[in-house]
Formats: sequence, structure tokens, C-alpha cells
Amino acid sequence: MAEKITADIEILFHPDLSLDIKEIRLLYSLDGGKAWDDYYANKLSGDKYNITMYDMPENAQIEFYIEILLKDGRVMKAQKKTDNYKTRLLDQGEGVYKAQVRIREVRQTHRKCIICGSLIQGIQCTTPECEATYCPICNRLLPPHSNYCPWDKQMISDS
Repeated sequence: MAEKITADIEILFHPDLSLDIKEIRLLYSLDGGKAWDDYYANKLSGDKYNITMYDMPENAQIEFYIEILLKDGRVMKAQKKTDNYKTRLLDQGEGVYKAQVRIREVRQTHRKCIICGSLIQGIQCTTPECEATYCPICNRLLPPHSNYCPWDKQMISDS
């Protein structure tokens, strides 16, 4: 039987990323991506988060990516380039594996309705100019995630 260790993963965001974060989830797989489980992150300070995963099998290959839910409902995905992070859980003393993940860029995967919680995939129900999203479940218009204003565009073209 393999020994169990604790995995302590610190998540750091690049200072140029200005994200209004609501929650962070680490989705991981120990079987090559067949089954996924998750852990939620705790905010330590500013752009620094921590995830402590208990009873992880020592010397196991772990594959993971980080999902970030923003306060406006956008769901972002952080990966290493376009691949998931992959590492081996090795004991680094006192039964603990420690790692640090530095996030420099994220990409939007879908939106989560801030009213009913349903997932809206890709650019479905999204206006092309301001990127506001219409939720087909609760019939609400979610806020745009840009500072686009149609009146500014009209004023510029009139002058």
C-alpha cells in the first residue's frame, strides 16, 4: 500500500493580470484524465492562493488545471501553455509535497450565470460588441466584461 502525503500547492498570479476573482478551483486527475476531482483554493493575500490536498498517494502522477470564476460570471482556465500541469507527488520532508504554480495568462472557457448558476458555453448568447451574455435559463442579461459603450462609438463617428 502506498504512503499517503499532503500536497500543498501555492498559486501566484502575475501582477499584470487584473482579475476580479470570486473563487479558484484546482481540478486534478490521478489516472491520466479519466476521472477528475477538485479542491477549492484559500486566499492568502493579494494575488496569492493556497490549496492543501490531503491523503494523496505518494509517488503518484498528478495532472491538473486551474479554473477561476470571476465575479462577473466568466470562467477562466489556467494551464501551462495549452496543456494541463503534470507532476509527480514526491515526499519533500514530513510527508508533504510542496509546489508553486505561477499564472501568467488565462483564457475564457465559458460563463456561469450569476443569477441561476447555469453554465453558458463559449460565445453562445453573447452580443458581439460589448460581450454581454444572455442567459437562456433565467432570461437575464449578464453584464459585459468590457467597457464598451455604444454611445461612445456613436459620438466618435459623429465628430
